[in-house]
Amino acid sequence: MVCFSEQSSLRIDSVVSVRGSFDLGPFTAQFNYPVVYCGNTDFPDMTLIAAAWSPEGFAIAADGFQVEKNKPDIYTAQKIFHTPFYDKTGFAYACAGICRWSLPSGDYFDFIEATKRTTNDLAGTPFPNDPADYFNAIGKRLFQELDSPLERDIDSTSGFAETRLFFAGYANGTPLWAELVFSNTGTRFYPHVLARVTQSPKEFMVFAGSNTMQGEMYVSGKLKPPYYLKEAIDMVQEYAEMCIASNASIPDCKNLKGHIHVASIEKGGFTWVIEPIRGNEQ
Repeated sequence: MVCFSEQSSLRIDSVVSVRGSFDLGPFTAQFNYPVVYCGNTDFPDMTLIAAAWSPEGFAIAADGFQVEKNKPDIYTAQKIFHTPFYDKTGFAYACAGICRWSLPSGDYFDFIEATKRTTNDLAGTPFPNDPADYFNAIGKRLFQELDSPLERDIDSTSGFAETRLFFAGYANGTPLWAELVFSNTGTRFYPHVLARVTQSPKEFMVFAGSNTMQGEMYVSGKLKPPYYLKEAIDMVQEYAEMCIASNASIPDCKNLKGHIHVASIEKGGFTWVIEPIRGNEQ
């Protein structure tokens, strides 16, 4: 079994492309949660996420393609969600990597569902002065669910995989981007790592999915820092559309498919630009 991994980063100015794999070296932290299904050998890259910041707000886009073991492919999966917004604080979040994990019991763990529960529980508490405290609280709660004593049998599969949760939004009116990473060896998860918390990001862009399409947009001058929110929306939507339109001809677009959905995030809240297809949330 081949497990999905992503963390090779190519930076062009402030553009981050997330794709590929690399060896992190020896593990040093204890991990406790077993993973039976990490990925499909035919679908190593399954996630399209694009995000950009403008002084007016963030824009984020995703595809709708999802693969799950022993089930039909889904083309209308919802991959963008949002936390509650209160007093100029709230975030959109999206999952990269394999975010729905099959368990030895035959059940599954869904990072999106668990993140939704966690952020709803935290909504009634004041946002801390240090945003890292908030995201670490999310990570710790998610790992507590992953660390269930009911799911500790070690499976014979091997490999390395990551689940990455991207957050973009506002903390007390200040724009902020954060990323949580949950790594595993194909058998058990590590505790979370808060990979980054960047306040007041400048020229912030993230394009996960296709290095080829990102490179084409950069060369053509389409990755200029947006000044208006509409420019950011157009940028992430065009990237998603280019990736999906090229999935039959460009190798690293092969598994970027399905219904594109796009959202914007401003101080006042979250707005759908192109909504997901309702009734198909995963």
